[in-house]
Amino acid sequence: MIYGLVYLFACVLVGLLGIGQNGGFVFYFLLSIITSPILSLAVMIITSRRPVRGWFRWHQNNHEDQIGSNGAGRSRSGDR
Repeated sequence: MIYGLVYLFACVLVGLLGIGQNGGFVFYFLLSIITSPILSLAVMIITSRRPVRGWFRWHQNNHEDQIGSNGAGRSRSGDR
């Protein structure tokens, strides 16, 4: 009985984490009941669309600024 409640609680938790994702609460809740909460959490992490943040975005923008019209990088006076 207690294992069933823990399993149901884990399924509800995964469903709550799914709010704001493509499938939403109902999809991830039902997926976690059918498969397992761990597997559905892995599916949620793999399929989530997170915005690019931090250093990676800065690196992409900085790299795009340095590429010239012919595809070669422009060197700045301070870069060696």
